[in-house]
Amino acid sequence: IRSSPNLQKVTITVTAFGGPNSVMDPVLEFLDVEGYSDFSLNQLREVEMQFVSGMKTELEFIKLVLAKSPLLENMLIEPNSQKVVDKGLRILKEVIQFRRVSPNAEIIYKDPNEASSNAKIEHIGRHYEESDSDDGHYRAWHF
Repeated sequence: IRSSPNLQKVTITVTAFGGPNSVMDPVLEFLDVEGYSDFSLNQLREVEMQFVSGMKTELEFIKLVLAKSPLLENMLIEPNSQKVVDKGLRILKEVIQFRRVSPNAEIIYKDPNEASSNAKIEHIGRHYEESDSDDGHYRAWHF
């Protein structure tokens, strides 16, 4: 991340790793937002994370990106339907509480396993969208 300050768009496909805590601790230390006080992703505008399962490392990475990307426009999160039991509601609840340095950052939470029709529902400044996309149906909450 530090060597790519001009990065504008990134897509990450998460591969779950269920290793012991001793392996995860250094990763969590690396992702600690406080360790990046002198760092910013000034050009980053779009992030797409696929197959998110809600692991602490994934959530810390999302937190870091939201906290260090002043021009971020979209953070698309697609949960791993094989790994999340509640359709990722726990993930969503946690992510929407993270601090966003960009006033325009929108978190789009996509569930590709839901059948849908075209519809938008406005809800307290946020909206829920159901749409037919090129790669299938999806539902998404926008925050």
